[in-house]
Amino acid sequence: LHLYKGNNERYEATGSVILYKQNKEIKAEHLIYFDNNNIEAQQNISIKDSLRLILGDSLYINYIDSLINTIHIKSNAKLYNTRNVLIKGDSNKKKLEDILESNNMHIDFYDDETVKNINLYGMAIADFSVVEDSLLKGHNNISGDSISIQYQNEEINNMKISGGAIGKFVPDPDN
Repeated sequence: LHLYKGNNERYEATGSVILYKQNKEIKAEHLIYFDNNNIEAQQNISIKDSLRLILGDSLYINYIDSLINTIHIKSNAKLYNTRNVLIKGDSNKKKLEDILESNNMHIDFYDDETVKNINLYGMAIADFSVVEDSLLKGHNNISGDSISIQYQNEEINNMKISGGAIGKFVPDPDN
């Protein structure tokens, strides 16, 4: 661990680095924590909280005050998002995992750290469950050169797939 003082004050750590910030665990082989709360990391990166796991080779996290404003994963980006939904005929909620992958991913957040939009660039894939009123409707698999997903009230509001777009919806057989 190295501490650099002055105009560009920061902490740099190398090795199996683990940083706990609020309810998130950030792991990397090389991590830089700037005095303005921004974080830069390289190699075997993971960010984990109660609902999400984000993986990549290089990333930058921009904070405003103590809240995440943006995350930019520059290489080999993967996002796993867990949701609890009801399956028809079962009274217990089941965990479903949505998976987004691309060469490059940019995530913008609202002021409360809920996702505002996700932009996937380069060999983009989105594999997610379609849920309505907490009930599983089916599964969507989408791919293209780029995918832009906009959220409102923690639900997908708009999605745009560009360049070689392919989409497949598989309805839930019980619904």
